[in-house]
Amino acid sequence: MDPTEILSAIVQNFAKLLPFCTVHEYQQAVRWTFGKASPSIGRGFYWYLYLAQSIDVFDTSISFVDFMPQTIITPQSGLWGLRGSLTYKITDAREVAVTLGYKDSASIIRGRGRGLVASEVIAYDKENGVKHLALCKENIEEKVLTALKKMTTPWGIDSINFDIGDFGPTRSMYLRGVNDDYPDLGSFRTSVNTL
Repeated sequence: MDPTEILSAIVQNFAKLLPFCTVHEYQQAVRWTFGKASPSIGRGFYWYLYLAQSIDVFDTSISFVDFMPQTIITPQSGLWGLRGSLTYKITDAREVAVTLGYKDSASIIRGRGRGLVASEVIAYDKENGVKHLALCKENIEEKVLTALKKMTTPWGIDSINFDIGDFGPTRSMYLRGVNDDYPDLGSFRTSVNTL
């Protein structure tokens, strides 16, 4: 055997046993050793041990989550439609990896945030009523952002801005059986807008 072939085989086997990962300036990574997460690591070139370690890389640039249109039944103002979006940034990749378990933080924020958005709009309506709900879009955005920050901060995610895109009383879709499903609302028939 030629010495260069022997050297080539050694280098190839060494590379298989010690793979590497590159983390860019807009990313953070978490090194897992036998299932235990290390503190977040920043930009650089990292070797890790095959089968004993792995590295998960997270994008820490500013990202967006769209909250799909939803109809909210408020106690004083009736039916309201809302669609919004959250601007966020991952600040600690280790917390995201440990608490959320995988890299798709947007779907978790969307899933848990929809109910939170609705509950904040209902709470604001209870405090202020029909005259103020339509006029105070900015106040509602601020209240929702505060609640989303409280939810996402323990996960290592910073909620930067919440923006309501469409917001208003709903119309256009006929509601049937409202009296049966929601007896507290009294006897009425209305229509709902699908945004």
